[in-house]
Amino acid sequence: MERKSGIVYISRIPPHMNPLKIQRIFSRYGQINRIFLQPIGYSLMINIRNSTEIVRSKRIHETKLYSEGWIEFKKKKIAKSVAFSLNNTKIGRKNRGYYDHDFWNLKYLRKFRWSHLNEKAAHHNVIREQRLRTEISWMKKQNTAFLDNLDKSRAIDAIVKRKESIGSEHVKVSLLRLSSCSK
Repeated sequence: MERKSGIVYISRIPPHMNPLKIQRIFSRYGQINRIFLQPIGYSLMINIRNSTEIVRSKRIHETKLYSEGWIEFKKKKIAKSVAFSLNNTKIGRKNRGYYDHDFWNLKYLRKFRWSHLNEKAAHHNVIREQRLRTEISWMKKQNTAFLDNLDKSRAIDAIVKRKESIGSEHVKVSLLRLSSCSK
């Protein structure tokens, strides 16, 4: 089944468009197997309703933003025709629609399979985990160095207090020696 399927790449997803809307739009042209949209973050959308200049309700919605996406059609022929016919056309059908100024930027990916997309995601996860491990080990080294210096400073303070209680003249000399050794 995967050999007969075709994948279309969407290079730009308009703001506030989600996978459900994409599925609704593209399911008109043919059956869709899978959709994947690459998330980039969240946006706050504040909706304020005014009634005679008094704010009635204030609703805050968090909507997920996407940078790019992939759509797998069940038939390769349909994927090719959708990419060719809808590329560089307006998204909205009405003049006053939400997406009426946005254009589709579609490309049919020849010899590209859904498994390639999964491999890419797995590779990014491995790289991310490696970065986290190296960062954690670096932080542990920093922590141990700080704790070692803290122990040394406490030891120096204890020696200084002991020497001060004795009243020795060699406090300054020994303090200078200890501070130069700890660096």
